[in-house]
Amino acid sequence: MCGRAFVIVVVAIALSAMDAAAWAQAPPAEHALCRRLSDRDPVDAAHNEPSTLQRDFRAGCELLRDREWVRAVTAFESAVRRDSSNATYRLWLGRARGEAVRRSNPLAALTSLPSIRAEIERAVALDSTFVDARIYLIELLLRVPIILGGRKDEAERQASVLQRQNPFFGDVMLVRVALATNDRSGAERILTALSRLHPDSAIPYVMLMELYEPAQRVDAMQELALRLSRSTTLTGLADLIMGQIAGITGEDLGAGEQALRRYISVTRRSGHPSRAVARSYLARILERQGRVSEARAELEAALRLDPDMPQARSHLARLNKRGA
Repeated sequence: MCGRAFVIVVVAIALSAMDAAAWAQAPPAEHALCRRLSDRDPVDAAHNEPSTLQRDFRAGCELLRDREWVRAVTAFESAVRRDSSNATYRLWLGRARGEAVRRSNPLAALTSLPSIRAEIERAVALDSTFVDARIYLIELLLRVPIILGGRKDEAERQASVLQRQNPFFGDVMLVRVALATNDRSGAERILTALSRLHPDSAIPYVMLMELYEPAQRVDAMQELALRLSRSTTLTGLADLIMGQIAGITGEDLGAGEQALRRYISVTRRSGHPSRAVARSYLARILERQGRVSEARAELEAALRLDPDMPQARSHLARLNKRGA
């Protein structure tokens, strides 16, 4: 389905947080503010940002936060009309259109794809060092079907350009290219190197978690959790992985539950998966313990935080069919 081309998975959500230590240069201030205003986790969302944002642009950011996709597009279009040379406005207009179109029917997606890509390419042309804009362009090239303009070779070229500007995020996007071409060993090799070069950045670890879990590579996940438990800044991720492992294996369920509840209870750090993700893992453990009503409650809470979690939605549907 064409609209699904705009689903940005946990990995890309982590990218949107942009660990500050990884930046070669500071992101545009307006972009950083909009990113916080549009944060999907309401516990962490910024409600009292400085009033320095241009009115229409700020409105668009707040509408994204409130999941008013179509109205957000209108607000960003107005911002672009006021300043057509602003790369940040162009990027967020493209992103808002992407969010709106993936909730529409495939025919609407067909007609909207060119305008979405045009805005992102314009943002890159206006500011070639704008990391987020180039990342979004690479994601489009990787996820859009070939017939609609998707090109993995062009995505790899853009990732190589990004690598010259910002080696960290260039490597991250080369991992995305590797995964899109089923080169999982190449992706793992790059991520392992990145995690050692940037031990305080969450992004390589989160991507490794996403690589290991579908294959149920428990040994690799345990090794990753051990490394993270020794970190001074990323111990929360160790808790998340412990919960993942418990849900997969059915072992140490009590410890896994406690680890996930710790993760949920603390302020989410930059680049860490959301509480919604942690709650969906917790639901697995609770179901294994026979606590079905509690598992259902955790999935409902996860979907309130982030309605765009198909696995959580399908898990909840299965539990509802099963009954109490």
